[in-house]
Amino acid sequence: MNIKHFLTALSVCVLPATLLAEAPVVSVTPDRNNMTPTRVYSNPITLTGTEDGQSWSLIGFSNNGCGWTTYPLRCFTNIQEQVVDAMITTDFAISAPIESVTLDIAITTTRRTDDNIVGMSLQMSGDPTFATIAAEYPFDYSDLPAYYGETGTLKAEISHPGANMYYRIFFNKNQSTERGWLAILNISYWGSTQLTDLPEIEADERTPEYYDLRGNKVDEWPHATILIERRGKSSRKVLMP
Repeated sequence: MNIKHFLTALSVCVLPATLLAEAPVVSVTPDRNNMTPTRVYSNPITLTGTEDGQSWSLIGFSNNGCGWTTYPLRCFTNIQEQVVDAMITTDFAISAPIESVTLDIAITTTRRTDDNIVGMSLQMSGDPTFATIAAEYPFDYSDLPAYYGETGTLKAEISHPGANMYYRIFFNKNQSTERGWLAILNISYWGSTQLTDLPEIEADERTPEYYDLRGNKVDEWPHATILIERRGKSSRKVLMP
């Protein structure tokens, strides 16, 4: 739809923020082409996203030298001396306030009764080194699958979202062996777009301008799209017809 045509018949539906989390603010799916290869769980892995500047630092994972296909990124090991606390850390600050983080996971071997995650949390910091942790929230992993090939989603809810924060997913585990059973399929960060990041504009208060949820100005858009409408200094999220 062209913006000139739209302005002749303005009809928008304002949606509450709780209904706008249809897509994550940031998301990454591990594959063999977006991470450094290693077979040693204690070696660091760099995972890169689709946007410039997005990278994650991982510890406690292996990708079999990027040789695994179905489940290319796995946590935990059956080599006792390589057992370490595992971490997934954003190397970039996410400007939007994040309200929850989800991990889509799969079980790659049958889980033994003494082979459990004993603590898993989401840590937030304004410091990329995490010298100071601003907040920490538990993951709900009560429905963690138990058998090979089963999948599930682990989720951490953030009660006090903050902007421009770094995030670290921390796996604390016991020292049992027979590991290698947790595969990371997707990591997603869900939250609200930060309207204050939009560029300053000098426009007539009655004349709207439109931006996508990443803050890019748009003149055309597909049907039924959520955009940010800016009128002078006022902003709101709208569902465009």
